[in-house]
Amino acid sequence: RHKAGLSKAAEDAQWGKQLPAGVAQGIGMHDEYKSIVAYVMTVDVRGREPRMTRCTIAVDNGFCVNPTGTTSSLLGQAHDGFALAFRAGLHVDNGATRESNFHDYKWTRMFDSAPEMSVHILPNSNVLPGGVGELGVPAAAAAAANAWARATGKQPRNFPLNEYGA
Repeated sequence: RHKAGLSKAAEDAQWGKQLPAGVAQGIGMHDEYKSIVAYVMTVDVRGREPRMTRCTIAVDNGFCVNPTGTTSSLLGQAHDGFALAFRAGLHVDNGATRESNFHDYKWTRMFDSAPEMSVHILPNSNVLPGGVGELGVPAAAAAAANAWARATGKQPRNFPLNEYGA
């Protein structure tokens, strides 16, 4: 199941294709809730901030009960993972969080969405449905950080990268 998910994401994303300097693909995979997901994310670091330009997702969630909900959830989780890798973080000053709401918490917004995003739900592999709750967040964050590392030649050490290294 892991290999099938990884192969589908890599194939659709054209893993390894030639990209301009400062643009790279990264991959991340996670299994939880009886489900497996793989993300291939293309990140462009040539601008003021890193930008997700493409994201390909493949999921095997056993018996998929709600394909539309699964797709929507995994697309949103791509943005969550991207935000965690690059800009979202809580800061604690004297025992209190500095951020108080969405106006000062640097989460992704609609304009951060990649122009190309796709989700592939693999054929039912199990009679039991698996979950997708937060399944994609770790894989998406890993894909974003790996893409950044390949595009910059630096190893990410502290997150969010926009604050500590991007």
